[in-house]
Amino acid sequence: MNDPVGTAELAVRLGVERSTVYQWRRRGLMPEPDLVLSGTPVWEWSTVEQWAAATGRLEGVRKGGRPIKIPGGHTPQIKLVVAGNYRQFVDWCKAQGFSPHSREVRYIDQPWKARGYHNAEVIKVGTYYQRKDIFELLEALDRTARRTDERKERPAE
Repeated sequence: MNDPVGTAELAVRLGVERSTVYQWRRRGLMPEPDLVLSGTPVWEWSTVEQWAAATGRLEGVRKGGRPIKIPGGHTPQIKLVVAGNYRQFVDWCKAQGFSPHSREVRYIDQPWKARGYHNAEVIKVGTYYQRKDIFELLEALDRTARRTDERKERPAE
């Protein structure tokens, strides 16, 4: 096996909760494990990757939440989009070639949704400045940007 993965790593790579992987197995939606070690299923990543691509699960199932950390320390660049409304967000996504449900973009419409993001780029779209909560929202996004800058400046350990 070149790239063996267990249930936990599979969940991380696919961007879902571990319980989702267990449900897929229980329902017979996943390919059979390539190997079982002490009762623990193990798959070859290429097998699971082909299955996930064929069933539309490779882009990730989780709609919200923090960016997914890929084993090896790579965190994808996330674009946090502040827009006047969801329709403006969707139009921006289409114009930029993103799916609104992609892991790469997030519609931020409430300050608490900006928490927990690192390595994020903030993009302001349309009539975002007409929002009632714009000052609170921009303050939360500014805190996120400061945390991102602090992480970049921190020396590697």
